[in-house]
Amino acid sequence: MSESGTQTRAETVPGPISAGQARAELVRFRREVVERELPGAEPNRCVLRDEIVDKLIKGGGDSTAAFMRVVPLFMRERVDPRQMRYLEDIYEIIGRISADQPSPPDDDDRGLGAPAFRPYREARLIGDVPRDVADCEPRSLINPILEIVRQEGPVHIEEIARRLQHRADGERAGRRVVETVSQACDLARGRGAIRNEGFFWRGAGPGAPRPRSRAKAGPTLRDIGMIAPSEIREAARLLVAEHQIVDKAEIVLRVAHALGYSHVTENISRTIGREVLKVMSHEAGKTSR
Repeated sequence: MSESGTQTRAETVPGPISAGQARAELVRFRREVVERELPGAEPNRCVLRDEIVDKLIKGGGDSTAAFMRVVPLFMRERVDPRQMRYLEDIYEIIGRISADQPSPPDDDDRGLGAPAFRPYREARLIGDVPRDVADCEPRSLINPILEIVRQEGPVHIEEIARRLQHRADGERAGRRVVETVSQACDLARGRGAIRNEGFFWRGAGPGAPRPRSRAKAGPTLRDIGMIAPSEIREAARLLVAEHQIVDKAEIVLRVAHALGYSHVTENISRTIGREVLKVMSHEAGKTSR
């Protein structure tokens, strides 16, 4: 027993445990020990908040040094210093995970406590595409574009061009290809078949887009600039509704993980943060009405 003085450890399941059992015990420790001994502590600064629990179980170890190794600095910096005294108890639980038990899923697959967003799937085109996409009549591209948007929308114009060019001859989509595809998209929009949000195209119907995880998507799709702002906002809205989170940094981190980013760069954080602020402002407006 650590300096925390808790008796909770005597009540846990004896012997080796699975990763899932360890997760349950850590959550119980957070609820029955940390939150009781430190009433009023900020949940988003807890040493056992969801994303840290994932790191601890996946990383293993048996000491404070292991904590420093497996938990990224940006997560550690937000931990309430008073709660570091619980590490001995925490690693007592983690140390009981049996090597015979399967490892927990990777962060990219789990979404770190976020809603389970479906994986991003690239469109599969069945019909023909003109071989010379750059110089073809834009209207000849409307049907395949509608199929791409139906399967992938909201989707960036450059991704639409890549799908068409790859279907045509497997070559890269250059500037002229993108220009022709853009003209075709404008024609389709004129028919009321699709609509755009800047460079992103989606079906003409109402409703918010379904967020998708890019964890296993291709490199161009994992560029944060290739995710429609409306998709980021919907991911944030779902997270806020499910977890009742009010801290912007916490929402940004969870949205990033849910969209498939296990490593959150400054650019990713900044891009998601812009949309999170819009969601928070909208939610605050609803509350004040």
